[in-house]
Amino acid sequence: MELSLHAPLGPVVLHLHPILANAFLCALGGRKALEEIFRPAFGFVILPYAAPGIEIGTLLWNTIAGDEARSAAFPVFLLENHGIVVQGESAAQVIQICDKALALGAAALPQRGGFPPFDPCRAEECIPAEILRAIREAAPELPCFTAFRRDGASMKGEPIGSDCLFPDTAVYCGGRSVNASDPATVTIDVEAYRREWGHVPKVFRCQEGIVAAGRQETEARFVAEVWWAQETVRDLSAAVGGARRLSEKQVRRVLGLESEKYRQGMAGGP
Repeated sequence: MELSLHAPLGPVVLHLHPILANAFLCALGGRKALEEIFRPAFGFVILPYAAPGIEIGTLLWNTIAGDEARSAAFPVFLLENHGIVVQGESAAQVIQICDKALALGAAALPQRGGFPPFDPCRAEECIPAEILRAIREAAPELPCFTAFRRDGASMKGEPIGSDCLFPDTAVYCGGRSVNASDPATVTIDVEAYRREWGHVPKVFRCQEGIVAAGRQETEARFVAEVWWAQETVRDLSAAVGGARRLSEKQVRRVLGLESEKYRQGMAGGP
Protein backbone atom coordinates (compact mmCIF):
# COMPACT_ATOMS: atom_id res chain seq x y z
CA MET A 1 0.00 0.00 0.00
CA GLU A 2 2.98 2.34 0.41
CA LEU A 3 4.74 1.57 -2.87
CA SER A 4 4.56 5.30 -3.68
CA LEU A 5 6.59 5.97 -0.53
CA HIS A 6 9.25 3.38 -1.25
CA ALA A 7 9.53 3.48 -5.06
CA PRO A 8 11.39 6.83 -5.33
CA LEU A 9 14.07 5.47 -3.02
CA GLY A 10 16.31 2.48 -3.13
CA PRO A 11 17.61 0.10 -4.13
CA VAL A 12 17.05 -1.18 -0.57
CA VAL A 13 14.41 0.45 1.67
CA LEU A 14 13.63 -0.30 5.32
CA HIS A 15 10.38 1.14 6.71
CA LEU A 16 9.63 0.68 10.41
CA HIS A 17 7.45 2.17 13.14
CA PRO A 18 9.83 1.82 16.12
CA ILE A 19 8.83 3.00 19.57
CA LEU A 20 12.14 4.83 20.02
CA ALA A 21 11.66 6.75 16.77
CA ASN A 22 8.03 7.57 17.42
CA ALA A 23 8.87 8.84 20.92
CA PHE A 24 10.28 11.84 19.02
CA LEU A 25 8.12 11.79 15.90
CA CYS A 26 4.91 11.87 17.96
CA ALA A 27 6.23 14.56 20.34
CA LEU A 28 5.53 18.28 20.33
CA GLY A 29 9.25 18.99 20.68
CA GLY A 30 10.36 16.14 18.48
CA ARG A 31 11.47 18.05 15.40
CA LYS A 32 13.85 20.31 17.33
CA ALA A 33 15.23 17.39 19.33
CA LEU A 34 15.85 15.31 16.20
CA GLU A 35 17.68 18.17 14.51
CA GLU A 36 20.07 18.30 17.45
CA ILE A 37 20.51 14.53 17.75
CA PHE A 38 20.78 13.43 14.12
CA ARG A 39 22.25 16.36 12.21
CA PRO A 40 25.89 15.60 13.11
CA ALA A 41 25.47 11.89 12.32
CA PHE A 42 23.90 11.64 8.84
CA GLY A 43 21.67 13.36 6.35
CA PHE A 44 17.97 13.15 7.04
CA VAL A 45 14.66 14.77 6.21
CA ILE A 46 11.71 15.21 8.57
CA LEU A 47 8.39 15.04 6.75
CA PRO A 48 5.25 16.47 8.34
CA TYR A 49 2.38 14.09 8.93
CA ALA A 50 0.47 12.91 5.88
CA ALA A 51 -1.99 10.05 5.53
CA PRO A 52 -0.48 6.64 4.68
CA GLY A 53 -0.29 5.61 1.06
CA ILE A 54 -0.35 8.04 -1.84
CA GLU A 55 -0.42 11.16 0.33
CA ILE A 56 2.82 10.44 2.20
CA GLY A 57 4.34 9.09 -1.02
CA THR A 58 3.52 12.30 -2.89
CA LEU A 59 4.97 14.36 -0.06
CA LEU A 60 8.21 12.39 -0.21
CA TRP A 61 8.40 12.65 -4.00
CA ASN A 62 7.87 16.40 -3.89
CA THR A 63 10.57 16.68 -1.22
CA ILE A 64 13.26 14.99 -3.30
CA ALA A 65 11.77 16.41 -6.53
CA GLY A 66 12.98 13.47 -8.62
CA ASP A 67 16.58 14.52 -7.98
CA GLU A 68 18.66 11.34 -7.52
CA ALA A 69 21.62 13.22 -6.04
CA ARG A 70 19.38 14.99 -3.54
CA SER A 71 17.66 11.74 -2.67
CA ALA A 72 20.96 9.92 -2.11
CA ALA A 73 22.12 12.67 0.25
CA PHE A 74 19.39 11.72 2.72
CA PRO A 75 19.55 8.08 3.82
CA VAL A 76 16.95 8.67 6.55
CA PHE A 77 13.41 10.00 6.19
CA LEU A 78 11.57 10.66 9.45
CA LEU A 79 7.77 10.69 9.16
CA GLU A 80 6.00 12.62 11.89
CA ASN A 81 3.38 10.57 13.76
CA HIS A 82 4.30 7.57 11.62
CA GLY A 83 7.81 6.10 11.57
CA ILE A 84 11.20 5.95 9.88
CA VAL A 85 12.30 5.07 6.34
CA VAL A 86 15.94 4.27 5.61
CA GLN A 87 17.40 3.80 2.12
CA GLY A 88 20.75 2.41 1.02
CA GLU A 89 22.66 0.13 -1.30
CA SER A 90 22.30 -3.05 0.75
CA ALA A 91 20.25 -4.59 3.53
CA ALA A 92 23.27 -4.52 5.83
CA GLN A 93 23.74 -0.81 5.22
CA VAL A 94 20.15 0.21 5.92
CA ILE A 95 20.00 -1.94 9.06
CA GLN A 96 23.22 -0.37 10.30
CA ILE A 97 21.89 3.15 9.70
CA CYS A 98 18.57 2.35 11.38
CA ASP A 99 20.30 0.82 14.40
CA LYS A 100 22.48 3.93 14.71
CA ALA A 101 19.46 6.24 14.50
CA LEU A 102 17.59 4.33 17.19
CA ALA A 103 20.66 4.20 19.44
CA LEU A 104 21.08 7.98 19.15
CA GLY A 105 17.43 8.48 20.03
CA ALA A 106 17.62 6.14 23.01
CA ALA A 107 20.73 7.90 24.36
CA ALA A 108 18.92 11.25 24.24
CA LEU A 109 16.01 10.11 26.44
CA PRO A 110 16.25 10.40 30.25
CA GLN A 111 15.67 6.67 30.70
CA ARG A 112 18.06 5.99 27.75
CA GLY A 113 15.22 4.48 25.81
CA GLY A 114 14.45 1.82 28.35
CA PHE A 115 10.85 0.74 28.85
CA PRO A 116 9.08 -2.33 30.26
CA PRO A 117 8.26 -5.07 27.73
CA PHE A 118 4.74 -5.81 26.62
CA ASP A 119 3.37 -7.94 29.44
CA PRO A 120 -0.26 -8.91 28.81
CA CYS A 121 -2.39 -10.61 31.37
CA ARG A 122 -5.69 -12.44 31.38
CA ALA A 123 -8.28 -9.71 31.81
CA GLU A 124 -9.96 -11.70 34.60
CA GLU A 125 -6.72 -11.59 36.60
CA CYS A 126 -6.18 -7.84 36.61
CA ILE A 127 -9.45 -6.08 35.77
CA PRO A 128 -12.47 -6.01 38.15
CA ALA A 129 -15.16 -8.51 37.15
CA GLU A 130 -17.91 -5.88 37.13
CA ILE A 131 -16.02 -3.83 34.53
CA LEU A 132 -15.47 -6.83 32.25
CA ARG A 133 -19.14 -7.77 32.61
CA ALA A 134 -20.18 -4.24 31.64
CA ILE A 135 -17.93 -4.29 28.55
CA ARG A 136 -19.30 -7.68 27.46
CA GLU A 137 -22.87 -6.43 27.79
CA ALA A 138 -22.14 -3.21 25.90
CA ALA A 139 -20.05 -4.81 23.11
CA PRO A 140 -21.18 -8.45 22.79
CA GLU A 141 -19.63 -8.78 19.31
CA LEU A 142 -16.16 -8.55 20.90
CA PRO A 143 -16.14 -11.45 23.40
CA CYS A 144 -12.38 -11.91 23.76
CA PHE A 145 -10.18 -9.76 26.00
CA THR A 146 -6.49 -9.14 26.58
CA ALA A 147 -5.38 -6.69 29.24
CA PHE A 148 -2.22 -5.04 30.47
CA ARG A 149 -1.61 -3.15 33.66
CA ARG A 150 -1.18 0.58 33.48
CA ASP A 151 -1.49 2.66 36.64
CA GLY A 152 -3.95 5.51 36.38
CA ALA A 153 -5.25 4.44 32.98
CA SER A 154 -8.58 6.03 33.83
CA MET A 155 -8.36 9.58 32.49
CA LYS A 156 -10.98 11.99 33.71
CA GLY A 157 -13.76 12.16 31.16
CA GLU A 158 -13.31 11.17 27.52
CA PRO A 159 -10.57 12.12 25.06
CA ILE A 160 -11.54 15.06 22.87
CA GLY A 161 -11.87 13.75 19.32
CA SER A 162 -9.19 11.07 19.18
CA ASP A 163 -6.36 9.84 21.37
CA CYS A 164 -4.46 8.15 18.52
CA LEU A 165 -0.81 9.07 18.01
CA PHE A 166 -0.19 7.25 14.72
CA PRO A 167 -2.18 5.56 11.93
CA ASP A 168 -1.70 1.98 13.13
CA THR A 169 -3.57 2.81 16.33
CA ALA A 170 -6.56 4.10 14.38
CA VAL A 171 -6.53 1.18 11.95
CA TYR A 172 -6.34 -1.60 14.51
CA CYS A 173 -7.77 -0.03 17.68
CA GLY A 174 -10.38 2.45 16.44
CA GLY A 175 -10.79 6.19 16.83
CA ARG A 176 -10.21 6.41 20.57
CA SER A 177 -10.43 4.54 23.85
CA VAL A 178 -13.46 4.42 26.14
CA ASN A 179 -13.37 5.08 29.88
CA ALA A 180 -14.77 1.98 31.59
CA SER A 181 -14.01 2.99 35.19
CA ASP A 182 -17.70 3.18 36.09
CA PRO A 183 -19.49 -0.02 35.02
CA ALA A 184 -22.83 1.80 35.25
CA THR A 185 -21.95 4.12 32.35
CA VAL A 186 -20.08 1.74 30.01
CA THR A 187 -23.13 0.96 27.86
CA ILE A 188 -23.93 4.66 27.48
CA ASP A 189 -20.32 5.45 26.55
CA VAL A 190 -20.09 2.58 24.07
CA GLU A 191 -23.29 3.68 22.34
CA ALA A 192 -21.95 7.24 22.17
CA TYR A 193 -18.77 5.88 20.61
CA ARG A 194 -20.74 3.87 18.03
CA ARG A 195 -22.64 6.99 17.00
CA GLU A 196 -19.45 9.01 16.82
CA TRP A 197 -17.23 6.55 14.94
CA GLY A 198 -19.59 4.05 13.31
CA HIS A 199 -18.03 0.94 14.86
CA VAL A 200 -17.66 -0.74 18.23
CA PRO A 201 -14.75 0.42 20.44
CA LYS A 202 -11.90 -2.01 21.03
CA VAL A 203 -9.94 -0.31 23.81
CA PHE A 204 -11.26 0.34 27.31
CA ARG A 205 -9.38 1.94 30.17
CA CYS A 206 -9.87 1.83 33.91
CA GLN A 207 -7.77 2.53 36.98
CA GLU A 208 -6.33 -0.99 36.93
CA GLY A 209 -5.20 -0.99 33.30
CA ILE A 210 -6.19 -1.31 29.65
CA VAL A 211 -8.63 -3.86 28.22
CA ALA A 212 -8.39 -4.70 24.51
CA ALA A 213 -11.37 -6.48 22.97
CA GLY A 214 -11.58 -8.56 19.81
CA ARG A 215 -13.63 -11.10 17.92
CA GLN A 216 -10.91 -13.69 18.53
CA GLU A 217 -8.19 -13.97 21.16
CA THR A 218 -5.50 -13.28 18.56
CA GLU A 219 -7.22 -10.04 17.57
CA ALA A 220 -7.61 -8.92 21.20
CA ARG A 221 -3.91 -9.54 21.86
CA PHE A 222 -2.91 -7.67 18.69
CA VAL A 223 -5.07 -4.68 19.64
CA ALA A 224 -3.52 -4.71 23.11
CA GLU A 225 0.02 -4.77 21.74
CA VAL A 226 -0.61 -1.87 19.34
CA TRP A 227 -2.20 0.18 22.11
CA TRP A 228 0.64 -0.70 24.50
CA ALA A 229 3.14 0.55 21.89
CA GLN A 230 1.22 3.82 21.67
CA GLU A 231 1.11 4.24 25.46
CA THR A 232 4.86 3.57 25.64
CA VAL A 233 5.46 6.22 22.97
CA ARG A 234 3.24 8.59 24.96
CA ASP A 235 5.29 7.99 28.11
CA LEU A 236 8.65 8.47 26.38
CA SER A 237 7.49 11.59 24.54
CA ALA A 238 6.95 13.33 27.87
CA ALA A 239 10.68 14.11 27.82
CA VAL A 240 10.33 15.76 24.39
CA GLY A 241 7.51 18.20 25.07
CA GLY A 242 4.68 15.70 25.40
CA ALA A 243 2.68 13.68 22.88
CA ARG A 244 1.13 15.21 19.76
CA ARG A 245 -2.10 13.41 18.87
CA LEU A 246 -3.53 13.00 15.43
CA SER A 247 -6.58 15.18 14.96
CA GLU A 248 -10.01 13.63 14.64
CA LYS A 249 -10.01 14.68 10.97
CA GLN A 250 -6.70 12.89 10.37
CA VAL A 251 -7.94 9.73 12.08
CA ARG A 252 -11.16 9.71 10.08
CA ARG A 253 -9.11 10.16 6.89
CA VAL A 254 -7.06 7.06 7.74
CA LEU A 255 -10.16 5.00 8.57
CA GLY A 256 -11.71 6.00 5.26
CA LEU A 257 -8.83 4.80 3.07
CA GLU A 258 -9.56 1.62 1.09
CA SER A 259 -6.04 0.35 1.72
CA GLU A 260 -6.53 0.75 5.46
CA LYS A 261 -9.92 -0.96 5.32
CA TYR A 262 -8.08 -3.94 3.84
CA ARG A 263 -5.65 -3.93 6.77
CA GLN A 264 -8.58 -3.63 9.17
CA GLY A 265 -10.17 -6.67 7.60
CA MET A 266 -6.96 -8.68 7.91
CA ALA A 267 -6.90 -7.91 11.65
CA GLY A 268 -10.61 -8.34 12.27
CA GLY A 269 -11.81 -4.82 11.42
CA PRO A 270 -12.39 -1.82 13.71
